[in-house]
Amino acid sequence: MNITLSIRFGKRASSTSDSLFQAVMNNLEKTIGHADMVRDMKTFLPAFSIFDYLFRPGMNNFIEKDTNPLYRPLINEAFESNVDCFVKKLRELDHMDEKSYDNNDDTIAVTAAWALVILCCYQDTQRAVRKEVDQFIVTHKRLPSFTDRDHLPLLVSVQKEFMRYRMTSAFGLLHNTLKDVPVTCRGYFIRKGTTIVSNMRAIHTNPDVYDDPEKFMPERFMNRLKPMATCAHSNPQARDHFAKVEIYNILVRLLAKTAIETIINKEGNPICPDLDKLDDAGGLILPKDRGFRINKRTGSLTL
Repeated sequence: MNITLSIRFGKRASSTSDSLFQAVMNNLEKTIGHADMVRDMKTFLPAFSIFDYLFRPGMNNFIEKDTNPLYRPLINEAFESNVDCFVKKLRELDHMDEKSYDNNDDTIAVTAAWALVILCCYQDTQRAVRKEVDQFIVTHKRLPSFTDRDHLPLLVSVQKEFMRYRMTSAFGLLHNTLKDVPVTCRGYFIRKGTTIVSNMRAIHTNPDVYDDPEKFMPERFMNRLKPMATCAHSNPQARDHFAKVEIYNILVRLLAKTAIETIINKEGNPICPDLDKLDDAGGLILPKDRGFRINKRTGSLTL
């Protein structure tokens, strides 16, 4: 959370008891609830809109009464501070307005949770990535940044694989067609105004694309290291996935300084998190078994 706050606003919470931390986490929980596609029945059955009007204030009301009062002061404080941060850069580029701030902390937090439990279970992979980060530090006398990712092919591959292996949502964001789609999809003609939603599990575990899709195999991406924005046929300088950058920075800093280890039971045996246990958090899927330890490394090379 502090990495997200620092990058965006140049501000940190002092602890999990800090009022800022509590407010942001509370807002995230509510945001996840509003993003639950099950609750958004009016998109699929317009007649259900009357129930939203009567019993649910809706996302717009939540943004005005909860989200904006929380983040507007943070944005104003960032503008007035001497700290370089994301919202300042947006204003410099003339991209800052009431609707330009996209709060995707929820997906970042869930992705980070999956990263930690997966690395806890795959200790050999974790050690190999840590060795790669250490080698960069020894060579360059600093921590690697996102622009240095070509020097850390294993870390990039591991990040791509855990995002594939355990997706944060069963479905992608809803989209509407702006016009009739003349090309049929599996025999369907898609009309203008149709709501389209992607099945993320089907995409991420497609055996025609991935060999052994149910296995965690970072090596499958070692020859496919391009950023997701490049793969989406866009200019990576103009558009890259902010969440991916943050997760990369989280991994670098954690692995450079700490070791993610299993918990030990009363008998002294290590217990790995069960990666098949899922927690439905509305629009997102979290690991249900989140038992692991983060211990400070001995002989850390961080400067």
